[in-house]
Amino acid sequence: MKNSRGKIYVMFLGLLFFFLNSLLYLDLSAGCSFRRIKTQPAKESALVLFFHELGREDIFLVGGKGANLGELSHIAGISVPEGFVVTTTAFQKFLDANPGLQDKIIRIINSIDWDTPSSINSAAEKIKEAVLRANMPREIIEMIKAGYGHLEEISGIKDVPCAVRSSGVAEDSPNFSWAGQFRTELNQRGIYQVLEAVKLIWAELYNPDALTYGHQNGIDPRKFSMGVVIQRMINSEKSGVAFGLESDTGFRANPGGMEGVFYIEGVYGLGEGMVQNIQEPDGFLVVKMPNGEFKIIERIFGSKREQIVYRSGMSGTEKTSVPEEWRQRWVFSEAEVLEIARAVFALNSHYNHPQDVEFAWEGGKLYILQSRNETVHADKPVDLIEWRKFRINLK
Repeated sequence: MKNSRGKIYVMFLGLLFFFLNSLLYLDLSAGCSFRRIKTQPAKESALVLFFHELGREDIFLVGGKGANLGELSHIAGISVPEGFVVTTTAFQKFLDANPGLQDKIIRIINSIDWDTPSSINSAAEKIKEAVLRANMPREIIEMIKAGYGHLEEISGIKDVPCAVRSSGVAEDSPNFSWAGQFRTELNQRGIYQVLEAVKLIWAELYNPDALTYGHQNGIDPRKFSMGVVIQRMINSEKSGVAFGLESDTGFRANPGGMEGVFYIEGVYGLGEGMVQNIQEPDGFLVVKMPNGEFKIIERIFGSKREQIVYRSGMSGTEKTSVPEEWRQRWVFSEAEVLEIARAVFALNSHYNHPQDVEFAWEGGKLYILQSRNETVHADKPVDLIEWRKFRINLK
Protein backbone atom coordinates (compact mmCIF):
# COMPACT_ATOMS: atom_id res chain seq x y z
CA MET A 1 0.00 0.00 0.00
CA LYS A 2 2.81 2.34 0.94
CA ASN A 3 4.59 1.50 -2.29
CA SER A 4 1.46 2.29 -4.33
CA ARG A 5 0.99 5.61 -2.59
CA GLY A 6 4.62 6.48 -3.25
CA LYS A 7 4.23 5.74 -6.94
CA ILE A 8 1.06 7.85 -7.13
CA TYR A 9 2.88 10.71 -5.35
CA VAL A 10 5.81 10.55 -7.79
CA MET A 11 3.39 10.50 -10.76
CA PHE A 12 1.58 13.51 -9.31
CA LEU A 13 4.81 15.45 -8.95
CA GLY A 14 5.78 14.53 -12.50
CA LEU A 15 2.47 15.76 -13.91
CA LEU A 16 2.70 18.94 -11.83
CA PHE A 17 6.21 19.62 -13.15
CA PHE A 18 5.05 19.01 -16.73
CA PHE A 19 2.13 21.40 -16.29
CA LEU A 20 4.25 24.16 -14.73
CA ASN A 21 6.93 23.75 -17.37
CA SER A 22 4.27 24.01 -20.09
CA LEU A 23 3.21 27.39 -18.76
CA LEU A 24 6.58 28.75 -19.88
CA TYR A 25 5.42 28.13 -23.46
CA LEU A 26 1.87 29.41 -23.12
CA ASP A 27 0.53 32.89 -23.63
CA LEU A 28 -2.48 33.98 -21.63
CA SER A 29 -4.61 35.84 -24.15
CA ALA A 30 -7.99 37.56 -24.12
CA GLY A 31 -10.83 35.52 -22.67
CA CYS A 32 -8.48 33.45 -20.45
CA SER A 33 -7.75 31.01 -23.26
CA PHE A 34 -4.31 29.48 -23.78
CA ARG A 35 -2.33 29.80 -26.97
CA ARG A 36 0.87 27.86 -27.66
CA ILE A 37 3.82 30.11 -28.53
CA LYS A 38 7.43 29.46 -29.40
CA THR A 39 10.26 30.53 -27.16
CA GLN A 40 12.01 33.66 -28.39
CA PRO A 41 15.57 33.36 -29.63
CA ALA A 42 18.25 35.62 -28.17
CA LYS A 43 17.55 39.21 -29.16
CA GLU A 44 20.74 39.50 -31.22
CA SER A 45 19.71 36.60 -33.46
CA ALA A 46 16.05 37.58 -33.80
CA LEU A 47 14.78 38.35 -37.30
CA VAL A 48 11.85 40.47 -36.12
CA LEU A 49 11.27 42.28 -32.82
CA PHE A 50 8.17 44.14 -31.62
CA PHE A 51 8.45 47.69 -30.31
CA HIS A 52 7.82 46.64 -26.70
CA GLU A 53 10.92 44.38 -26.87
CA LEU A 54 13.17 47.27 -27.88
CA GLY A 55 14.88 50.31 -26.39
CA ARG A 56 17.27 52.98 -27.59
CA GLU A 57 20.24 50.74 -26.77
CA ASP A 58 19.19 48.47 -29.67
CA ILE A 59 20.20 50.91 -32.42
CA PHE A 60 22.68 48.51 -34.01
CA LEU A 61 20.09 45.74 -34.07
CA VAL A 62 17.10 47.62 -35.49
CA GLY A 63 18.45 51.01 -36.62
CA GLY A 64 17.71 54.46 -35.25
CA LYS A 65 14.02 54.67 -36.06
CA GLY A 66 13.24 51.20 -34.73
CA ALA A 67 15.18 51.73 -31.51
CA ASN A 68 13.48 55.08 -30.92
CA LEU A 69 10.01 53.60 -31.48
CA GLY A 70 10.84 50.91 -28.97
CA GLU A 71 12.01 53.51 -26.47
CA LEU A 72 8.88 55.60 -27.06
CA SER A 73 6.63 52.63 -26.33
CA HIS A 74 7.95 52.56 -22.75
CA ILE A 75 7.34 56.26 -21.94
CA ALA A 76 4.30 56.87 -19.74
CA GLY A 77 1.58 58.92 -21.41
CA ILE A 78 2.96 58.51 -24.95
CA SER A 79 0.84 56.54 -27.44
CA VAL A 80 2.70 54.80 -30.29
CA PRO A 81 0.95 52.83 -33.07
CA GLU A 82 1.72 49.11 -32.82
CA GLY A 83 4.48 47.63 -34.93
CA PHE A 84 7.64 45.58 -35.24
CA VAL A 85 11.04 45.82 -36.89
CA VAL A 86 12.77 43.50 -39.35
CA THR A 87 16.22 43.49 -37.77
CA THR A 88 19.66 44.15 -39.17
CA THR A 89 20.32 40.47 -38.45
CA ALA A 90 17.63 39.65 -41.00
CA PHE A 91 19.22 42.02 -43.51
CA GLN A 92 22.63 40.36 -43.09
CA LYS A 93 21.00 36.93 -43.40
CA PHE A 94 19.42 38.14 -46.66
CA LEU A 95 22.84 39.24 -47.98
CA ASP A 96 24.50 35.98 -46.87
CA ALA A 97 21.76 33.86 -48.44
CA ASN A 98 22.56 35.35 -51.85
CA PRO A 99 26.20 34.42 -52.58
CA GLY A 100 28.27 37.23 -54.03
CA LEU A 101 25.62 39.92 -53.47
CA GLN A 102 27.51 41.92 -50.84
CA ASP A 103 30.79 41.64 -52.76
CA LYS A 104 29.02 42.91 -55.88
CA ILE A 105 27.61 45.88 -53.95
CA ILE A 106 31.07 46.79 -52.62
CA ARG A 107 32.62 46.52 -56.10
CA ILE A 108 29.99 48.85 -57.54
CA ILE A 109 30.50 51.40 -54.74
CA ASN A 110 34.30 51.27 -55.14
CA SER A 111 33.91 52.06 -58.85
CA ILE A 112 32.03 55.33 -58.24
CA ASP A 113 33.52 58.63 -59.41
CA TRP A 114 32.29 60.76 -56.49
CA ASP A 115 32.70 64.00 -58.46
CA THR A 116 30.27 62.80 -61.14
CA PRO A 117 26.56 62.64 -60.17
CA SER A 118 25.74 60.34 -63.08
CA SER A 119 28.29 57.82 -61.77
CA ILE A 120 26.64 57.85 -58.33
CA ASN A 121 23.15 57.50 -59.84
CA SER A 122 24.22 54.65 -62.09
CA ALA A 123 25.81 52.77 -59.20
CA ALA A 124 22.69 53.19 -57.06
CA GLU A 125 20.52 51.80 -59.89
CA LYS A 126 22.77 48.76 -60.35
CA ILE A 127 22.74 48.00 -56.63
CA LYS A 128 18.97 48.42 -56.43
CA GLU A 129 18.47 45.99 -59.32
CA ALA A 130 20.79 43.43 -57.67
CA VAL A 131 18.98 43.65 -54.32
CA LEU A 132 15.51 43.37 -55.85
CA ARG A 133 16.55 40.34 -57.92
CA ALA A 134 17.88 38.52 -54.85
CA ASN A 135 15.73 36.01 -52.97
CA MET A 136 14.44 36.63 -49.47
CA PRO A 137 15.08 33.54 -47.29
CA ARG A 138 11.97 31.56 -46.31
CA GLU A 139 12.80 31.96 -42.61
CA ILE A 140 12.61 35.76 -42.88
CA ILE A 141 9.38 35.59 -44.90
CA GLU A 142 7.72 33.42 -42.26
CA MET A 143 8.76 35.69 -39.39
CA ILE A 144 7.44 38.80 -41.20
CA LYS A 145 4.19 36.94 -41.93
CA ALA A 146 3.85 36.07 -38.24
CA GLY A 147 4.51 39.68 -37.18
CA TYR A 148 2.04 41.08 -39.70
CA GLY A 149 -0.53 38.49 -38.66
CA HIS A 150 -0.19 39.70 -35.07
CA LEU A 151 -0.88 43.29 -36.19
CA GLU A 152 -4.01 42.06 -38.01
CA GLU A 153 -5.08 40.23 -34.85
CA ILE A 154 -4.68 43.11 -32.40
CA SER A 155 -6.17 45.68 -34.78
CA GLY A 156 -9.07 43.45 -35.84
CA ILE A 157 -8.41 44.43 -39.47
CA LYS A 158 -7.60 41.93 -42.21
CA ASP A 159 -4.84 43.26 -44.48
CA VAL A 160 -4.25 46.03 -41.93
CA PRO A 161 -2.69 49.09 -43.62
CA CYS A 162 0.94 49.54 -42.58
CA ALA A 163 3.71 52.03 -43.10
CA VAL A 164 6.96 50.33 -44.06
CA ARG A 165 9.89 52.60 -43.23
CA SER A 166 13.67 52.54 -43.29
CA SER A 167 15.60 52.35 -40.04
CA GLY A 168 19.26 52.79 -40.93
CA VAL A 169 21.88 51.99 -38.34
CA ALA A 170 23.35 55.51 -38.56
CA GLU A 171 19.96 57.12 -39.25
CA ASP A 172 18.60 59.31 -36.43
CA SER A 173 21.63 58.54 -34.24
CA PRO A 174 23.14 61.39 -32.19
CA ASN A 175 26.03 61.96 -34.63
CA PHE A 176 24.33 61.43 -38.00
CA SER A 177 21.05 62.57 -39.51
CA TRP A 178 20.02 60.51 -42.52
CA ALA A 179 16.37 61.35 -41.96
CA GLY A 180 14.51 61.72 -45.25
CA GLN A 181 17.24 60.06 -47.32
CA PHE A 182 15.63 56.62 -47.35
CA ARG A 183 12.38 55.23 -48.66
CA THR A 184 8.97 55.00 -47.00
CA GLU A 185 6.10 52.91 -48.34
CA LEU A 186 2.74 54.02 -46.97
CA ASN A 187 -0.60 52.21 -46.81
CA GLN A 188 0.74 48.77 -47.65
CA ARG A 189 -2.14 46.29 -47.42
CA GLY A 190 -1.64 42.55 -47.20
CA ILE A 191 1.45 40.45 -46.56
CA TYR A 192 2.64 40.35 -50.18
CA GLN A 193 2.73 44.14 -50.46
CA VAL A 194 4.54 44.32 -47.11
CA LEU A 195 7.17 41.76 -48.19
CA GLU A 196 7.77 43.63 -51.45
CA ALA A 197 8.08 46.91 -49.54
CA VAL A 198 10.74 45.41 -47.23
CA LYS A 199 12.97 44.59 -50.21
CA LEU A 200 12.43 48.07 -51.66
CA ILE A 201 13.55 49.56 -48.33
CA TRP A 202 16.64 47.35 -48.26
CA ALA A 203 17.53 48.45 -51.79
CA GLU A 204 17.06 52.09 -50.77
CA LEU A 205 19.98 51.76 -48.34
CA TYR A 206 22.15 52.37 -51.40
CA ASN A 207 20.28 55.28 -53.04
CA PRO A 208 22.37 58.20 -54.42
CA ASP A 209 21.85 60.47 -51.40
CA ALA A 210 22.68 57.72 -48.93
CA LEU A 211 25.78 56.65 -50.86
CA THR A 212 27.00 60.25 -51.02
CA TYR A 213 26.27 60.92 -47.34
CA GLY A 214 28.07 57.73 -46.32
CA HIS A 215 31.08 58.63 -48.47
CA GLN A 216 31.26 62.19 -47.12
CA ASN A 217 31.10 60.95 -43.53
CA GLY A 218 33.62 58.15 -44.00
CA ILE A 219 31.15 55.33 -43.31
CA ASP A 220 32.47 51.97 -44.51
CA PRO A 221 29.85 50.58 -46.97
CA ARG A 222 30.37 47.13 -45.40
CA LYS A 223 28.93 48.65 -42.23
CA PHE A 224 25.81 49.88 -44.01
CA SER A 225 22.85 48.07 -42.50
CA MET A 226 19.12 48.53 -42.38
CA GLY A 227 16.27 47.68 -40.08
CA VAL A 228 12.77 47.95 -41.53
CA VAL A 229 9.88 49.28 -39.43
CA ILE A 230 6.46 47.78 -40.13
CA GLN A 231 3.89 49.84 -38.25
CA ARG A 232 0.12 50.04 -38.24
CA MET A 233 -0.79 53.18 -40.14
CA ILE A 234 -2.70 55.91 -38.41
CA ASN A 235 -5.51 57.20 -40.60
CA SER A 236 -4.39 60.73 -39.86
CA GLU A 237 -7.13 63.32 -39.76
CA LYS A 238 -4.36 65.84 -39.14
CA SER A 239 -0.67 65.50 -38.46
CA GLY A 240 2.53 67.44 -38.12
CA VAL A 241 6.00 67.89 -36.71
CA ALA A 242 7.11 69.54 -33.50
CA PHE A 243 10.48 70.73 -32.26
CA GLY A 244 11.58 70.93 -28.66
CA LEU A 245 13.06 74.36 -29.37
CA GLU A 246 12.47 77.44 -31.52
CA SER A 247 13.43 76.12 -34.94
CA ASP A 248 14.72 79.34 -36.54
CA THR A 249 17.33 80.06 -33.90
CA GLY A 250 17.69 76.94 -31.77
CA PHE A 251 16.43 78.97 -28.81
CA ARG A 252 15.29 76.64 -26.01
CA ALA A 253 14.58 78.52 -22.80
CA ASN A 254 15.40 81.59 -20.79
CA PRO A 255 16.77 80.41 -17.44
CA GLY A 256 15.18 83.44 -15.78
CA GLY A 257 11.78 82.94 -17.39
CA MET A 258 10.62 80.15 -19.68
CA GLU A 259 11.21 76.48 -18.92
CA GLY A 260 10.70 75.27 -22.48
CA VAL A 261 10.12 76.47 -26.04
CA PHE A 262 8.28 74.40 -28.67
CA TYR A 263 7.52 75.02 -32.31
CA ILE A 264 4.66 72.99 -33.82
CA GLU A 265 3.54 72.72 -37.46
CA GLY A 266 0.39 70.96 -38.61
CA VAL A 267 -1.55 70.02 -41.73
CA TYR A 268 -4.65 68.06 -42.64
CA GLY A 269 -4.25 64.42 -43.67
CA LEU A 270 -0.91 62.62 -43.59
CA GLY A 271 2.35 64.31 -42.66
CA GLU A 272 3.70 63.57 -46.14
CA GLY A 273 1.79 66.68 -47.21
CA MET A 274 4.47 68.68 -45.40
CA VAL A 275 7.34 66.49 -46.63
CA GLN A 276 6.22 67.01 -50.24
CA ASN A 277 5.60 70.75 -49.64
CA ILE A 278 2.06 70.59 -51.01
CA GLN A 279 0.63 72.17 -47.86
CA GLU A 280 1.73 75.36 -46.17
CA PRO A 281 1.23 74.34 -42.53
CA ASP A 282 -0.15 76.26 -39.61
CA GLY A 283 2.57 77.10 -37.09
CA PHE A 284 2.43 77.54 -33.31
CA LEU A 285 5.12 78.78 -30.95
CA VAL A 286 4.52 77.56 -27.38
CA VAL A 287 6.39 78.21 -24.13
CA LYS A 288 6.30 76.50 -20.75
CA MET A 289 6.37 79.00 -17.89
CA PRO A 290 7.96 78.44 -14.45
CA ASN A 291 4.47 77.94 -12.96
CA GLY A 292 3.98 74.93 -15.28
CA GLU A 293 1.59 76.74 -17.63
CA PHE A 294 1.94 76.11 -21.36
CA LYS A 295 1.17 79.19 -23.40
CA ILE A 296 0.82 79.84 -27.16
CA ILE A 297 2.70 83.07 -27.90
CA GLU A 298 2.66 83.07 -31.70
CA ARG A 299 0.49 81.60 -34.48
CA ILE A 300 1.16 81.45 -38.22
CA PHE A 301 -1.79 80.70 -40.50
CA GLY A 302 -0.98 78.41 -43.46
CA SER A 303 -2.83 77.99 -46.75
CA LYS A 304 -3.47 74.21 -46.39
CA ARG A 305 -4.87 73.91 -49.94
CA GLU A 306 -4.18 70.20 -50.53
CA GLN A 307 -3.65 67.11 -48.42
CA ILE A 308 -2.23 63.59 -48.73
CA VAL A 309 -4.67 60.81 -47.74
CA TYR A 310 -4.97 57.05 -48.12
CA ARG A 311 -6.18 55.83 -51.47
CA SER A 312 -9.61 54.41 -50.67
CA GLY A 313 -9.56 50.60 -50.63
CA MET A 314 -6.14 50.49 -52.29
CA SER A 315 -2.49 50.72 -51.32
CA GLY A 316 -0.57 53.98 -51.53
CA THR A 317 -1.72 57.56 -51.07
CA GLU A 318 -3.27 60.31 -53.15
CA LYS A 319 -3.48 64.09 -53.17
CA THR A 320 -6.88 65.74 -52.64
CA SER A 321 -8.15 69.29 -52.12
CA VAL A 322 -8.78 70.48 -48.57
CA PRO A 323 -12.41 71.66 -48.17
CA GLU A 324 -12.66 75.44 -48.12
CA GLU A 325 -14.30 75.40 -44.69
CA TRP A 326 -11.32 73.53 -43.23
CA ARG A 327 -8.81 75.86 -44.86
CA GLN A 328 -10.33 78.85 -43.11
CA ARG A 329 -9.73 77.51 -39.62
CA TRP A 330 -6.71 76.50 -37.57
CA VAL A 331 -5.75 72.87 -38.06
CA PHE A 332 -5.41 72.34 -34.28
CA SER A 333 -7.51 73.67 -31.44
CA GLU A 334 -5.72 75.42 -28.60
CA ALA A 335 -6.19 72.35 -26.39
CA GLU A 336 -4.61 70.13 -29.06
CA VAL A 337 -1.62 72.45 -29.49
CA LEU A 338 -0.97 72.43 -25.75
CA GLU A 339 -1.33 68.62 -25.59
CA ILE A 340 1.31 68.30 -28.32
CA ALA A 341 3.60 70.72 -26.47
CA ARG A 342 3.26 68.71 -23.24
CA ALA A 343 4.14 65.51 -25.10
CA VAL A 344 7.23 67.16 -26.63
CA PHE A 345 8.26 68.49 -23.22
CA ALA A 346 8.01 64.93 -21.84
CA LEU A 347 10.14 63.64 -24.72
CA ASN A 348 12.74 66.42 -24.28
CA SER A 349 12.94 65.48 -20.60
CA HIS A 350 13.18 61.75 -21.28
CA TYR A 351 15.99 62.10 -23.83
CA ASN A 352 17.59 65.13 -22.13
CA HIS A 353 17.88 66.79 -25.53
CA PRO A 354 15.58 68.84 -27.80
CA GLN A 355 13.51 66.49 -29.95
CA ASP A 356 12.28 66.48 -33.55
CA VAL A 357 8.87 64.79 -33.27
CA GLU A 358 6.39 63.46 -35.85
CA PHE A 359 2.80 63.01 -34.70
CA ALA A 360 -0.74 62.38 -35.93
CA TRP A 361 -4.30 62.58 -34.67
CA GLU A 362 -6.81 59.75 -35.18
CA GLY A 363 -10.22 59.60 -33.53
CA GLY A 364 -9.36 62.47 -31.21
CA LYS A 365 -6.20 60.74 -29.93
CA LEU A 366 -2.61 61.97 -30.26
CA TYR A 367 -0.12 59.39 -31.53
CA ILE A 368 3.64 59.91 -31.57
CA LEU A 369 5.05 58.42 -34.78
CA GLN A 370 8.71 59.25 -34.25
CA SER A 371 11.03 61.21 -32.00
CA ARG A 372 14.70 61.83 -32.71
CA ASN A 373 17.36 64.15 -31.37
CA GLU A 374 17.16 67.52 -33.14
CA THR A 375 20.57 67.85 -34.82
CA VAL A 376 20.10 70.83 -37.17
CA HIS A 377 19.08 73.75 -34.92
CA ALA A 378 19.95 72.57 -31.39
CA ASP A 379 23.49 73.97 -31.36
CA LYS A 380 22.78 77.37 -32.92
CA PRO A 381 23.81 80.35 -30.78
CA VAL A 382 21.02 82.74 -29.82
CA ASP A 383 21.84 86.42 -30.13
CA LEU A 384 20.54 89.28 -28.04
CA ILE A 385 17.94 90.30 -30.65
CA GLU A 386 16.25 86.89 -30.44
CA TRP A 387 16.40 87.00 -26.64
CA ARG A 388 14.61 90.36 -26.62
CA LYS A 389 12.06 89.18 -29.18
CA PHE A 390 10.98 86.36 -26.87
CA ARG A 391 10.90 88.63 -23.81
CA ILE A 392 8.64 91.10 -25.67
CA ASN A 393 6.33 88.34 -26.90
CA LEU A 394 5.86 87.08 -23.36
CA LYS A 395 4.61 90.40 -22.04
